[in-house]
Amino acid sequence: MSKKKQKSIEELLEEALVPEEEHPYKVPENWVWVRFKHLVDFFSGSAFPNQYQGYNDLEIPFYKVGNLKDTDSNYYIYSEENTISEEIRVKLKAKKVPKDTILFAKIGEAIRLNRRGLVPKPACIDNNLMGFKANENILDNKLLLYWSLKEDFYKYSQATAVPSIRKSTLEAIAFPLPPIHEQRRIAEKIERLFAKIDEAKLLIEEVKESFELQRAAILDKAFKGQLGTNDPNEKSMLETSNHIKEKDLIPKEEQPYEVPKNWVWVKTGAIFEQIKEQVLPVGNETYVGLEHLIKGGGISHTELAKDIKSKKVVFKKGDVLYGKLRPYLNKHAVVDFDGVA
Repeated sequence: MSKKKQKSIEELLEEALVPEEEHPYKVPENWVWVRFKHLVDFFSGSAFPNQYQGYNDLEIPFYKVGNLKDTDSNYYIYSEENTISEEIRVKLKAKKVPKDTILFAKIGEAIRLNRRGLVPKPACIDNNLMGFKANENILDNKLLLYWSLKEDFYKYSQATAVPSIRKSTLEAIAFPLPPIHEQRRIAEKIERLFAKIDEAKLLIEEVKESFELQRAAILDKAFKGQLGTNDPNEKSMLETSNHIKEKDLIPKEEQPYEVPKNWVWVKTGAIFEQIKEQVLPVGNETYVGLEHLIKGGGISHTELAKDIKSKKVVFKKGDVLYGKLRPYLNKHAVVDFDGVA
């Protein structure tokens, strides 16, 4: 039987390189476009029967798709909710994938989530996962990870009722390969920029928290007369308004805190009235329901009252709408139009 003829270097190179007419975009002259299968090792999963799941005190992690959400800032999976022994691994004929393998979902709607996870130590994976790891003689694994994070793998799935990704599809991808030292420089630069983004995100959260506290403090001072705007010589509303009566005042012993002398504590019933007018909509009115009010304030959208079959409260421009159901959600809005609610 004749031996299979080995391919020449030129043949291997031609097979690995992507023809110029197929280049997705222009890259620096010292980069090359290479078929993905020549840069990585692929790893597939195996069945993970229910009777072996749920043990977290054995030596070999067995990862499932759900573990892709349990990653640290470096994308390493930290959850070990499922582990197996070497004896069980042999019994299941499950292969181990090496440390730093990049995992992703290969079947179902989980592909759309586009999550990635790095394997922190040799582990097994179930058959809903696929993984790859760089051939580090030619490709930096960190650069491979960052490339995978930018790629929407759903576009590589097959158009079937249940989307799935085939290894052969990924093998044919054109990958932009820089020189090895440039790969490491790019990966390090990405890490530094990501770290700055994370720092900025923390600062934004801190500023946001500080902003909320400052805003609350301003509102608190405003209703205590501590913003420096009060004119002590101005007469109180009790003296100048026909709407405020003695019966509307809050007794001294029930007042929550001290306010300027020309302010008065009044019952809320003295300063607003609940709208009670109701109509049966004809269909062309603007309708606002509880579902249209936003938690914390505002209106997401409105609709016409064409399908409303019961009486609704009439409101006018400038009125305040407030959700009575689950009031802790603080759904409210000041409307700038007429309508029914």
